[in-house]
Amino acid sequence: MINSTLDKIHSVLTPNFIEILKITIKLCAKEPQIIDPANSYRIDKLEPQNCAFELFKSTNSNHDYLVSLRDLVFESIDAKLKLFSKMSLDDLTNRKLSGKFLLLSPLAVMYDDLALNYSRGFFDSSNLPPYNCWLDFPLFGEPNDYETGYLISWIPSEAEEVVVEGINACPGKSLFFSTDLEKANEYHGKEAVIVCEELNKYLVKLEEGEFNL
Repeated sequence: MINSTLDKIHSVLTPNFIEILKITIKLCAKEPQIIDPANSYRIDKLEPQNCAFELFKSTNSNHDYLVSLRDLVFESIDAKLKLFSKMSLDDLTNRKLSGKFLLLSPLAVMYDDLALNYSRGFFDSSNLPPYNCWLDFPLFGEPNDYETGYLISWIPSEAEEVVVEGINACPGKSLFFSTDLEKANEYHGKEAVIVCEELNKYLVKLEEGEFNL
């Protein structure tokens, strides 16, 4: 049963996840240090046309909000692929790269601006990290009635300190690293845990240099 569930969850990750991940890691590495978190990892050409809070106010159900937010996320991801797919990754950076996967549960966001304030603007008012960092947005439930979903982002090691400040400030526990399986299980359940376990496999492959970054 566990193996079949793992296969199901894995298939939810976008088929070109590795391509998106490689480009995102290199793109984020163009900023070797964070001077102003509110303006880091944000290229104008990747900025979505709408903000999550406006979507939240204008949709009538959790399902509609999740689908609208996923579409917004993939609008930016598609722009990133078009912008950088023909660029040699070596043109971006040759530095040794490291980081973590961050998950956001949009339905757990309390819109209290705590993550925004404590991260000095790295997160926005909807707890979304910068759009350069976005990787995927798997949804769970029936196609016409999604119950939950997670925005997956790449957090470079240079940004980890300010991200942790934002995470720790959130009473809704909407933000968590894939390595924090205990938090994923306690606050979000089995879908979150299985996604985290799958992402952690990618972390191992990154550390072992399997992706030739």
